[in-house]
Amino acid sequence: MSNRYVALAVAALLLGALTFKTIQSFYVWYQSYEQTCTNRDVLGWDGNLRFTSVLEYNRDIREGRLAHPIVDILQSPTWPPFRKVLSLGVALAGNPSPVADTLISTFFSILLIIALPLCGWVLLRKEEGLWSGAAAGLILLTMREFPIYSFAAMLETQGMFFFLLASAAYYLNRDAGFASGPRSRLLPWILFISFFGLYMTKYPYGVLFLMSIGLIEGLSYFRRFLRLLKEN
Repeated sequence: MSNRYVALAVAALLLGALTFKTIQSFYVWYQSYEQTCTNRDVLGWDGNLRFTSVLEYNRDIREGRLAHPIVDILQSPTWPPFRKVLSLGVALAGNPSPVADTLISTFFSILLIIALPLCGWVLLRKEEGLWSGAAAGLILLTMREFPIYSFAAMLETQGMFFFLLASAAYYLNRDAGFASGPRSRLLPWILFISFFGLYMTKYPYGVLFLMSIGLIEGLSYFRRFLRLLKEN
């Protein structure tokens, strides 16, 4: 029991540190973004292309022409449509703005920080999962590239969030009954939705995730096959 109290105390301290560090870091980063980014209307070439498309969709929808936005979003041969749909939703709710599109990345960065300790808790079902996830979040906040991706119209933090969810759901779905406990009926849906979000963030992210799962499952079944041959 005393060990559990120690683990709870460590988890509480690290979660408190993560909460404070997250608020402090994002406040400092946002102030730096406002002060040092002199031209916030420029998003980078891929961000500008997406934002230009969103401006056209926004105009067409407001003028009652729905066919072009729907067809263009469904086609999306190069860039997946998910970020465009999010940006379009923000644009329809207010005025289209490159800054608002940038803050979508910030939103996913915050979701990622929140998801790390939660995924640790769900995976391990004990206090060590909380503090290991909190420690991972603190490490993430120290990375120099993280604020750059968090305050740019890039897809990296969005991809990180869905990759974390997809990986956790795959682990739970595959190893149900081991450390993770009995499998929930929602797990396959969570895995599907998170993978769909990952694939629709960037096609290569989803393809690489599927290749990794194929490799893991292939090695697993190959070992089972060898064990079966030895037993026979």
